[in-house]
Amino acid sequence: MALGSDRVLLQSLTAVGVSTVNSAWVDLSGYMAGAFYIVMTVGGTLTPTFQMSPDNGTTLITPIPVGELAAPGAISAPGAIRYPLIGPAQLPWVRVSSAITVSAVTANVYFIGRR
Repeated sequence: MALGSDRVLLQSLTAVGVSTVNSAWVDLSGYMAGAFYIVMTVGGTLTPTFQMSPDNGTTLITPIPVGELAAPGAISAPGAIRYPLIGPAQLPWVRVSSAITVSAVTANVYFIGRR
């Protein structure tokens, strides 16, 4: 029996200036493992915060604890960066909050996970 793997687009930013942009909440409860990826094609400075909620955003847990997710830092150049989940995932609802502090940013944020 093969395990399934999916790529879920959490956020797409196109020439977004200095601001904080929250993605929609996405249900990732069916995944056992995975990682968040940020692919930046036009760089300003973006600092992601990955947030979770047991109830689609009513109760906010932010950020996802460092014991469960590698701690994200600022990204300031085009390229890709990966933030792996540590151990088996127990993510209910997740969103990314992208703080853009320098210039405009074009980037996509993905979750690639295994069921």
